Amino acid sequence: MEKWRKKIGIAVLASAALLTFAPNMANAYNRDCDPCNNTCDWNCCGGFEGFDIGVDFLWWKPCVDDLDFCASVDEESDGFDWNIKYKGICPDWEPGVRVLFKMPSCYCDLGLAACYTYIHAQTKRSFRGDDDVACPLIHPATDEAGDTFDAARGRWELNYHDWDVLATYDIACNQCHHFKPFIGIAGNVINQKFHVKLRADSEIDTVNWSSDYWGVGLRAGAEYVYQISDCLRFFSVAHGTLLAGKADGTNHQSFPSTVRVKDDNCCYFVPGYHIGTGFSYNTCMCDWDVSFRIGYEFLVWHNVPNHRIFTGGDGMGSYSDSTSPSTRTLGFHGLLLGLGVSF
Repeated sequence: MEKWRKKIGIAVLASAALLTFAPNMANAYNRDCDPCNNTCDWNCCGGFEGFDIGVDFLWWKPCVDDLDFCASVDEESDGFDWNIKYKGICPDWEPGVRVLFKMPSCYCDLGLAACYTYIHAQTKRSFRGDDDVACPLIHPATDEAGDTFDAARGRWELNYHDWDVLATYDIACNQCHHFKPFIGIAGNVINQKFHVKLRADSEIDTVNWSSDYWGVGLRAGAEYVYQISDCLRFFSVAHGTLLAGKADGTNHQSFPSTVRVKDDNCCYFVPGYHIGTGFSYNTCMCDWDVSFRIGYEFLVWHNVPNHRIFTGGDGMGSYSDSTSPSTRTLGFHGLLLGLGVSF
């Protein structure tokens, strides 16, 4: 009987607590979770919702693999020990720009967003040492395959274009926490050039590789915003993208003999992801709703086109042996400083 009393008592207390909080929960739902009624004032100038335009200044560092262009080869005096040190290009920090357009409320809390990002990167490096200089990029059909040189210089160049058009939905289940999932179409154009000069005595030999990739696909992700104070917010965003496209790659090597290598431009799948976080501040200037933001972000693409490394030896049968032309990982990380205006 004592057990039943305890169970009945717990049930009565739970029912009373539920009845006590039910009106508050209902009011909270009706007040905060109505997708067409946001009680948190996200516009410091007084509630006008039109469209937003913004510009982000980017200070990014490209992170790229497979940019080795030479190696120093040192043979020990006994002829059995070798020291080989690879020399590659490490891209520098580069400026970029991103232009944004947003319509937060096309219909209720359904919105539209568009974005375009551009960055140009160019880095070069020279090497000249007491040891012999070898180059891993030379095709075995050239006259100087397997030879060493006195000095080498490499230059890598990138033009990066990215754009998207996204449908968004703003979920605000209390006054200061907003969650905004989005999905849409994205596109990417990546132009690369890799130029290497090799010097032996007075002769100059060159290796020139270039690739033009374009792709279109789907992008999906979400943005989270927390209202710290009236006009200060914390934001974080993450999205993934899958592109399908084609690449046009050529490799022209000029030695006493000339070799031209042309890659097949079949379909390329390029997946990528983007993570960013930071703070934004909204204020009014001359009746204009202006926002400033600062943050840090990471961006990575896989299966990006790269130059081939030729692994074959002497003989026509091995001239086609090489690594894959689509194994590069291309990424960026760095700072963003943004300015936006609402109309």
